[in-house]
Amino acid sequence: VVPILFLMIYPMMINIDLREVINVRDHAGPVGLSLLINFGAAPLFAVALSRGFFGGDIEYAVGLYFIALIPTSGMTAAWTGLADGDLEAALVAMAVNLLAAIVILPAYLSVLVPADIGFDLDQDNITEIID
Repeated sequence: VVPILFLMIYPMMINIDLREVINVRDHAGPVGLSLLINFGAAPLFAVALSRGFFGGDIEYAVGLYFIALIPTSGMTAAWTGLADGDLEAALVAMAVNLLAAIVILPAYLSVLVPADIGFDLDQDNITEIID
């Protein structure tokens, strides 16, 4: 699971200047709140939704966990700018959340996803899905 997570998160991180993360103290409130929502409330909500709607169907639950646990990135800055929000705070929060996801996501998934669930990474299968 970890290599898949890295491949999903790394492209979002390429354009982020890691020096921005140093300014995290200047935006501690928004960054802390975003971490609490992304890695506290969202996973609990995803678990509740998956148990309520999917029951024992773990494949759907795993998909929901991925959706809930991976922080947003691309449009965050655009929506913040359109709302005349603090773009610097949004970018710092986005960078910190994406960096935190690299560590937190595998930990959450190792607890939430049974060990016997596998991922078929056959190249032909991936190509077929993409086409």
